[in-house]
Amino acid sequence: MLKGFRNSWWVHLPGIIAIAAMVAAMMMRRPWPSRAPVHFDFRFATDRWGSPREAIVFPFLAATSLMAGMLMSAIWSRREEGRKRFNLVLPLVTLPVGTVAGLHLWYWWNLPTLARTGTAPAAWVWLGISGAIIVTCCLLLESFRKAIPD
Repeated sequence: MLKGFRNSWWVHLPGIIAIAAMVAAMMMRRPWPSRAPVHFDFRFATDRWGSPREAIVFPFLAATSLMAGMLMSAIWSRREEGRKRFNLVLPLVTLPVGTVAGLHLWYWWNLPTLARTGTAPAAWVWLGISGAIIVTCCLLLESFRKAIPD
């Protein structure tokens, strides 16, 4: 096991909570409609319709990004050599987790409206706020993390 992994995994706790919220949102919105928007353009106008089951991939994408971030944080903290260095890769790996979680939560929160009309308001707001919350929480936890001694 990486020496830094035991010391730095909890910095990613907001990302783990976000992934759990993504799965919970999917389970709470059952039964799913048979047809809903599954692809959107940059303005979140519907490009393609299909089964909402296609959105199941988002928690897996977020989890993969989170695992890569946890590994990168462990490698970063191994090089501290007793002197704490701020983890510069942390915002780069937690922002995608936060924005994917925001998109996923927006989708499932607005699924009945999306299934009827194909549009729902404030998608960029959900992405921005959730990304900012996840990054801010991870950075706060990083500020409390202790350096790994030699």
